[in-house]
Amino acid sequence: MSQPGSQLDGSNEEYVTLANQTYDSLTTVPIPVIGIPAGTMTKFKGLLDTVNSSWAIVKHKTTSTSTQLTTFEISREALTKFLRTFVKQWLYDNDAATDDIIKATGFRVHSTTRIHHDGQPAETPVCGVKPISGHGLQFSVRTEEGNSGKPNAVSVVRIRYFIGEDAPADPSEFAHFQDFTKRPYLLMLNASDAGKTITIGICYVSSTGAIEGNYCVVIITKIP
Repeated sequence: MSQPGSQLDGSNEEYVTLANQTYDSLTTVPIPVIGIPAGTMTKFKGLLDTVNSSWAIVKHKTTSTSTQLTTFEISREALTKFLRTFVKQWLYDNDAATDDIIKATGFRVHSTTRIHHDGQPAETPVCGVKPISGHGLQFSVRTEEGNSGKPNAVSVVRIRYFIGEDAPADPSEFAHFQDFTKRPYLLMLNASDAGKTITIGICYVSSTGAIEGNYCVVIITKIP
């Protein structure tokens, strides 16, 4: 089963919105009955309250200090560590968590279907993205088991992307792509495209025959 890493690696604003939506959807009447212990939700709320209090300060760049930002980053890291296990256990690996419940939390429903063609990598990468200076994006790419190295018989990590609205549903139809044989996975974009929507699909490419594997959950963000 895929990991929830990609969505938890978003911008601070996206992250805080997702974390609060997840908590609210699981505690608002009618509360989804999916077996989460009360103590687990209490821990969730404690970590979330700390993030929210810190974010209320650092989101205003004119008044935020480096110390306050460090405090926020520490609180985000603690909540993220909790959520990676929480989401996998109580949403993705929980038969009681329906697709509608998962969608309500803000997390994407992950397909468990694998297509096995001759020479096609079986692994589906789990990906995250963060903006970097110079109108760029940096990607984290891991296997379904959480390993950062490429799987066996894979030589390339391919990042396909579409700039603008109305991207094709199939990432293989994105006209632009860049191949990487090693980290870091950095996609540098034109300053003239800053602020535009970019839709991204990432896959492993086989060592023999250059065959694309399954794409990660599509990432939609803005070019910084």
